[in-house]
Amino acid sequence: MTYTSRNRELKKPSQQRARSSKTKRRSLRVSPERKADQVTVDKQLVEVIKKREDKKLMFGYLKSDFSLKNHQYPHKMIF
Repeated sequence: MTYTSRNRELKKPSQQRARSSKTKRRSLRVSPERKADQVTVDKQLVEVIKKREDKKLMFGYLKSDFSLKNHQYPHKMIF
């Protein structure tokens, strides 16, 4: 199942600028199906992580914010 709902029919930047100046921006909302799926996946992940010996480390890692500093390039990172 795909969750993308954005309209990608306009390709040229000039068309996008013209459209955005004439129309109101619509806010993207998360569907109830996607919310339910996310709750299900989160519940399964938490159960698996609780069984690990390093669960404290894993929960700390998942709570941390991701950020890049100077001279850190995402395309050069190895995970």
